Amino acid sequence: MVGINFAFTEADCLKKAQAQFKRDYKSVELTGISIYIKPKERRIYYVANGDKVGSTEL
Repeated sequence: MVGINFAFTEADCLKKAQAQFKRDYKSVELTGISIYIKPKERRIYYVANGDKVGSTEL
């Protein structure tokens, strides 16, 4: 069995989610964002402005 170790901080994940939001919703101002980190999936999911959703690679 091979394991893959990687390190990340919540601040790094937040920055990645904010950047992805800007790419996904170019004309929408970001007023708030919540992130959900799923290391096993290597994904960061976000909900922005209460109703905009997306994800990016961890």
